[in-house]
Amino acid sequence: SCGKTDLRLSLFSLCVVIFSLFMSGANAQNNIRPIRIQLNDTKYLFLKFPAEVNYADMGSRNLMAEKSLDRIIKLKAEKPNFDKTNLSVVTTDGKYYSFIVEYNSNPSYIAVDMENVKDSITSTDIIPSTGIEVSNIHTTHIILPTKVSDIAIGHKEVISEKAQTIDNIVRVKSVVDENGKFYETSITVVTVDGKIYPMNVGYAKNPKEMSISFSKG
Repeated sequence: SCGKTDLRLSLFSLCVVIFSLFMSGANAQNNIRPIRIQLNDTKYLFLKFPAEVNYADMGSRNLMAEKSLDRIIKLKAEKPNFDKTNLSVVTTDGKYYSFIVEYNSNPSYIAVDMENVKDSITSTDIIPSTGIEVSNIHTTHIILPTKVSDIAIGHKEVISEKAQTIDNIVRVKSVVDENGKFYETSITVVTVDGKIYPMNVGYAKNPKEMSISFSKG
């Protein structure tokens, strides 16, 4: 009789433990705090994750998400003033990332390293951007330390491409003149080693700098 009672108590205790573990896991899952990010329709936002991205889903058709490199995705709004929505990302190390996406006409950052991001993006998580000027009568060249993997331009009034057969140089130009409508935009270059080079782009008829080098040499 005692043996049966002990066995029942043991089974009951085991069930309680399993149920508690299940509930704590469910609560932990429910308590994932979304990270707030800002997007607009003239600049890309790049997110670099600690592991390869194998799933990304935008909550709205007004937004786009594309993989730039294994661990990097790029995001942009298809139209201005979109309604607040969400983004979900899963990486190959099993981590789930939840984001709240809001419209901002002038985002404070255009590239983020997610390595140490917890509940919110801080200044130490932001990949600093460089300001450059482009013109319709001059070509601006961007020199990278290594081969270019991806070039993303935030708006159609700027064009960019690799400098013919040179893998580490990008040429940039405006397609509108000083009298045309030029939106401040972005150009972001990703190199094959996974480094991100974000740039905010403005118009100048005669840019102060027409050769921007990220190479140390």
